[in-house]
Amino acid sequence: MPRSISMPGLLCLMALAVGCSDATEPTDTTAVTPPTAVEAAPAAIVHADPVVEPAAAPASLSTVSDDNLADRWAKRMVKAEEGGIYDVLPVIDEFAALDEQTMRSILPQVWVQLSHRMQVQVMRGISMPTHLAPSELPHPMVRDVLRLGLRTPHAATRNFARLYLNMYTFRNAEIVDDTLLNWFDDNADRPFLDVCLEGCESFIDAMDTTDLATMQVMAPQLDLSSRFVFPKVLAIRTKAFESGIRDRLITWLNPLQSEDVLIASCRTVQALELDTPFMRDHVLPLTERGTPMEARVASLTSLTGRRFDWALDHMHELLRESVNNDDEFTDKFLIPLSKAIASYENPGSIPLLIGVIRADNTPLTVRTVMQYGLCPLASEAWEPETQDTAYWMNWWDERRNRYTPEIRRINVPELTVTARRGGNTSVPAADDAVAEPMLPGKGGTRGTSGDAG
Repeated sequence: MPRSISMPGLLCLMALAVGCSDATEPTDTTAVTPPTAVEAAPAAIVHADPVVEPAAAPASLSTVSDDNLADRWAKRMVKAEEGGIYDVLPVIDEFAALDEQTMRSILPQVWVQLSHRMQVQVMRGISMPTHLAPSELPHPMVRDVLRLGLRTPHAATRNFARLYLNMYTFRNAEIVDDTLLNWFDDNADRPFLDVCLEGCESFIDAMDTTDLATMQVMAPQLDLSSRFVFPKVLAIRTKAFESGIRDRLITWLNPLQSEDVLIASCRTVQALELDTPFMRDHVLPLTERGTPMEARVASLTSLTGRRFDWALDHMHELLRESVNNDDEFTDKFLIPLSKAIASYENPGSIPLLIGVIRADNTPLTVRTVMQYGLCPLASEAWEPETQDTAYWMNWWDERRNRYTPEIRRINVPELTVTARRGGNTSVPAADDAVAEPMLPGKGGTRGTSGDAG
């Protein structure tokens, strides 16, 4: 079973895969296949203290010169890169947690000693730090590290710097060119957070439109901001609400909008944790047939979590109907649907999930309904070699009495599968089957154009 990876960890996997490319024109930042589970088997991390003794003394107060301190950090990062992703994560996070004075004095020297993909990791660690509270974001060194990234000769690194800059400032810049660099320099003397808040307010004002072409252009930026700044950066999140994003999203969630606009909108309402009436009125309908499949998946994902248990009956009906629909009886639809059902933590769903497996005990239902729905609800480890239909029927018969009378009266339904079993035939990894990195790739919300180089 692969080890569990947090969102920053998933982003690391993507950045390691993309950042190492020497191509002059990065195009699709999500189409790159990340290393399987980990780039290499996790190695023991040697926590060599980059400052002189005593270890508790702040690095900025030590007698080590800035050049030597920078060299020690650079060597430590190079060593971590050799060990793989699980070595990289803690070192980058520890570096991001340095005090501002120390980092400001050594960052340029560290930067020039790193590979391009490790430069991307440094940008990730500072742009999306794990040690700061929402009220403390953004990191005080974001502008400094993005300045380095925007001016590097390596196109893929510039592309990531552009995306992180867009994420915070809502620029929606498609390439790193003189226009972007001049704008960046012109705002260098302003507090970075002020620049971000101004960009957020202007962007949300521009969302007040019914022009489909304008919304399509803005969708990648909305999607990008939903991945970190809306859920994590308190000041930007507050500004978004003050600027009226809730009302703007009502128009953007119209089922007649393009798939990209709907996906970006669903991810944004999930990031902002909008209220139940809003979700019931404007997001739940997008789970229905007639909505583009990718948008249905986004809406299901945004309705995953215990607080959405009011949608349980609706999700049950979607699962019942899926067994008779070629487009729905696939990994793409069954995984997020099963995850949503399991997230409501209602054992009354167990008989229905068993019924689907009994009707179609194939690799498709084993790796979707069983792995992401039934096993979590039953508190059972996923063991597909032994958990066949008979196993689950016996499991329910033996354990149903542990539940309330209302639930124990539920029988496993008789279902018939008429859908043609097609779609995605790959077996996803247990911990990242439908995980998607933050930075967009090609096409709409899943992409913006690459760096002009």
